[in-house]
Amino acid sequence: MKKRCAYCGEMIQASAMDCEHCGKVLRRTGSEAAPRATGLQKWQKGVPSWMIYGAVLFGILLIFLMYHQVSERLAEPAAKPIETQPLDQGAD
Repeated sequence: MKKRCAYCGEMIQASAMDCEHCGKVLRRTGSEAAPRATGLQKWQKGVPSWMIYGAVLFGILLIFLMYHQVSERLAEPAAKPIETQPLDQGAD
């Protein structure tokens, strides 16, 4: 029994694992299929998008809190300036 290669369209054996014409590895079915990725393997593929969004949101929150603290400090009245005595300029 033969089937067509999904890549080059040539006829190959139905049980073939790769195409003898183009050399591409064909999709495996059933028990030959690759096992699903575990948690560690998924983590190694890249950072999940929810973590990126969370980090951005956390950063925005920190910036807002720092801005709020600075604006409160600037709104408080400054300490009373120290009064100084004028210098005597006409002491001849």
